[in-house]
Amino acid sequence: MALLGRILGKPLKPGQFMEAVRSRIASKYPDVKITSELDFGFECEVDGSNISLFLDSAYADYVGRPRELTSIIDHLVRAMLLERVDEFVPWAEAKHRIFPSLKPEGYFDCIRQMQDGDAVVDNMITFEWQRGLRIVMVLDFERSMRFVRKEELERWQISPEELREQAMKNLAAKTGPLWEPVLDRARKSKILKFAAMDGYDASRILLPDLPDRSSRVLDSEEIAVVIPIRDLLMAFPYTNGGTDQRLKQETEKQYAQGNHPVSPDIFILTSE
Repeated sequence: MALLGRILGKPLKPGQFMEAVRSRIASKYPDVKITSELDFGFECEVDGSNISLFLDSAYADYVGRPRELTSIIDHLVRAMLLERVDEFVPWAEAKHRIFPSLKPEGYFDCIRQMQDGDAVVDNMITFEWQRGLRIVMVLDFERSMRFVRKEELERWQISPEELREQAMKNLAAKTGPLWEPVLDRARKSKILKFAAMDGYDASRILLPDLPDRSSRVLDSEEIAVVIPIRDLLMAFPYTNGGTDQRLKQETEKQYAQGNHPVSPDIFILTSE
């Protein structure tokens, strides 16, 4: 693509721009399948739905900013994916995309301050958890996600409890390949750490097998777990002493300064 952008030192012609878009989609967007060409665009399939991707506006942007070819294409494709994300998703597909996400009460307060924010929050599927945290159900589309809406449960003909059960199954399946390297590192460092950066690290405190796995590898019946931000979970052998005070201070610092804060608290889990 970089080579195309330098042809004769001039902006790409429309046909070359189409090929640049095709190449970018093929290399960076596995969820998007180009099924046919339009006059100046593509017919695409995203998770079984057909979406027309027109290039006129993006090409006009490119002509004015030829050095920003990649970012212009990415913006175009992401806008198409967001259009897809906002559509109703049949349960046969949605059931594989449902995940639980732990959020603090302040997160919902911020949304309520936005335009139509009250309606957005009231339409979410959430479950109370501990210490002011709530579990919100999301639909994950790899590069973007959105909240599950209450009316979708009616169309799927499932209960909130069934939705939560499916979300936990998906989180367990997503975590499966991560366990071996996480446990290997924990045996050496005596710190169990999830930092997969997939949006669900903190939510892994919900996994029913976390206490037992952590207890065995850390050689402690009780474990102290912290989830200061969305993309971090750390577990330590629990000792009621100075170590816990230092851990609390560090957790509060990460919660205050990190991106996507979740909780400044220390959670004590016990293996069964």
